[in-house]
Amino acid sequence: MGRNTTPELRRLSIDRMDYGMKVREISRSLDIPKITAGDIINTFKDEDMIFAKKPGRKPKTTARSSKQLISLSTRKPTLTSLQHADTLVDGNLYSTRSIRRNLNHAGLHGRVPAREFGKFGNGLAKVYIQTKCN
Repeated sequence: MGRNTTPELRRLSIDRMDYGMKVREISRSLDIPKITAGDIINTFKDEDMIFAKKPGRKPKTTARSSKQLISLSTRKPTLTSLQHADTLVDGNLYSTRSIRRNLNHAGLHGRVPAREFGKFGNGLAKVYIQTKCN
């Protein structure tokens, strides 16, 4: 099916097919290409449903490992994605890209390992300034 077909558009095309209109007439009336109208109708005839499940690769991570990854990332934000891959328990090998994609899907966007406070001089400088001023 076409990329820009909405559920309403699919329903309208199926209703018009049931009414007895031809594919060419459906495409003209809805202002969509004939191929798209034909694909919608063929999918409905073959699978008897308006929304066809698109084939695709199964996800590498399981639901359990995804939950574990999200909780680990929120508990220890200083870990990199490579360290996250090493700490997952289920025994599968995950790429850093899969881990980043999984975290991004969970709403943890742009996860860069956080610095530990005071490790690179930031915290020490603040403590030094506060003691100097007091």
